[in-house]
Amino acid sequence: MIGADEHINFSTLYRYLRQEELTTINNDATDKRHFEALHPNEIWQSDVMHGPHVRHDCKFKKAYLIAIIDDHSRFIIHAEFYLAETRENFLDCLKQGILKRGLPQKLYIDNGSCFKALHLEHVTAQLGIGMSHSRPYIPQGRGKIERWFKYVRDHFIGPYQLNQKSNKLDLLNHHFNEWVEEYNNHRVHGTTKQTPYHRYQAGLECVRPAPAHLIDYFRTIEFKRVKKDRTIRLLGTLFEAPVGLIDRQVELRFHPEDLSQVEIFFQNKSYGMAVLVNPHINSQIARNWDPHPESLKTKAELIKTQVPLQTGQLFQSQSQEES
Repeated sequence: MIGADEHINFSTLYRYLRQEELTTINNDATDKRHFEALHPNEIWQSDVMHGPHVRHDCKFKKAYLIAIIDDHSRFIIHAEFYLAETRENFLDCLKQGILKRGLPQKLYIDNGSCFKALHLEHVTAQLGIGMSHSRPYIPQGRGKIERWFKYVRDHFIGPYQLNQKSNKLDLLNHHFNEWVEEYNNHRVHGTTKQTPYHRYQAGLECVRPAPAHLIDYFRTIEFKRVKKDRTIRLLGTLFEAPVGLIDRQVELRFHPEDLSQVEIFFQNKSYGMAVLVNPHINSQIARNWDPHPESLKTKAELIKTQVPLQTGQLFQSQSQEES
């Protein structure tokens, strides 16, 4: 810095200007603009930050902070530490955020593998959420959440590790949730001059509520071809599909932790829940030759209406089928 009473040689000044190319147009510059959403839930920004190590299964593992921030108010929609930077964990964070704060219009996210999954595209499309990815290796577009991550490092992770309150994930999240509540409700933001809570609450009329049965929108989707014997194998379990879907590729929507509710879709139409294969019951049920799946009864209905067969009746039924 040059003082007010100091003198500088003009040739030195011109040489510096030429060296820094300050007198010419920058033809290599990219168009980066400061932006801010007009209303709450118009844009949510999300990203992942490497967190502290925690004890898990007698080992120390790195925790990852997945966070969602409202672009308009800087309100933290949801933020939680996880043991991995995966699609499933990001979807869990998004689900928690929607349950608490309703639906965003647009999701602005990174290009990481957990943000570029086909499953995430299905979920956001069904919920009517637009999705946009920032350009690779250019984090400036997600500046609001990047600055908040720096604030977390300086004011939560640093003091937390120094005090060594806990090295377990659940307790880490417990203390972090309390810290986030304090941030949302009481810290006045330097740009908005309001607390995130009060700025978010001022525009609540723009917030779309979460739909009923939100969890069903987050089901895993897999595509399977129905075999000649009407079976579909999913995660090592054998299911049956309607007759009319034989040799067709169907869409299965399910929760991996609960395979009792696997819904079958074909051409965007639901054909009900898949039925677990029971070969013993199948041996006593007459075949349905109607190719139209809408007219089929489910196996549960067939079992309810079925009268136990005597041995003679069973052989008689089989001989009539063969004739």
